[in-house]
Amino acid sequence: DAVGTIMDAVDSGDTLLIFRPEVDPDLVRDGTPVGGVELTSSNPIARVHTDLNLGASAGPVFLEMDYSTDVELTVGVEYRQEGFDISEPVVKVVPTTSNGRTPAWNKIYIDLSTLFNTSGLSSRDIYIEGRLGPGGSSGLFLMDNLKLVRRQ
Repeated sequence: DAVGTIMDAVDSGDTLLIFRPEVDPDLVRDGTPVGGVELTSSNPIARVHTDLNLGASAGPVFLEMDYSTDVELTVGVEYRQEGFDISEPVVKVVPTTSNGRTPAWNKIYIDLSTLFNTSGLSSRDIYIEGRLGPGGSSGLFLMDNLKLVRRQ
């Protein structure tokens, strides 16, 4: 069962959860498991990322993702350049629902071409970071069907 293996929590305090249809039927998108992260006032920011050290690519590169969120998300690329670890945000994703337990699914295609076509970068990985808004006490973001679409 390879569910959830493309993303991992970045910090030990963050946990990537797998929601399964038999346990959380209201959270899943199409009857298959989805990944998610819960935010709380004691853990208001959480980041998950791939740990694949993705290589450079020539031409278009897009991240395809289905998501539902009640918090703002930042999607970006982590990479190494000249010995430094850099996290570069690419896009902010606004909430699709006001209550994470009532999902509203969207599909998004994020253009990552520039960061995959730039020479001198290594160890590329995709990250998704959720952050509670001011005064927020809880949040949930869900993700499914993440795909990196590019020429091989």
